[in-house]
Amino acid sequence: MCPSGIWHPVGTTVAGSASGVSGATASTLNGPFDVVVDSAFNVYVSDFWNDRVMKWPQGSVNGTTIGPQSGYGTGTDTNHLDTATALCFDSTESNLYISDTYNCR
Repeated sequence: MCPSGIWHPVGTTVAGSASGVSGATASTLNGPFDVVVDSAFNVYVSDFWNDRVMKWPQGSVNGTTIGPQSGYGTGTDTNHLDTATALCFDSTESNLYISDTYNCR
């Protein structure tokens, strides 16, 4: 949190299920691990147990799986993830780096 940030006592769900139910749909997550927000206020979440990274545009209730993979699922080829964890943009937000833990990359 930035030094001038203020903690709000009531949270707002911006990605995933407000009910606490996990899943693999466009509106649910199963083990959200990391989150980054770009300059357009798109929210990106690494979805650990669904082996995917989701993107929610500002104000959206459904996310989309980003990257070459059209769905979710574990794999070792270059278009699959196996437990996505950390996320980080480069300085121009041109590239999103994903830590693919169980594929050791």
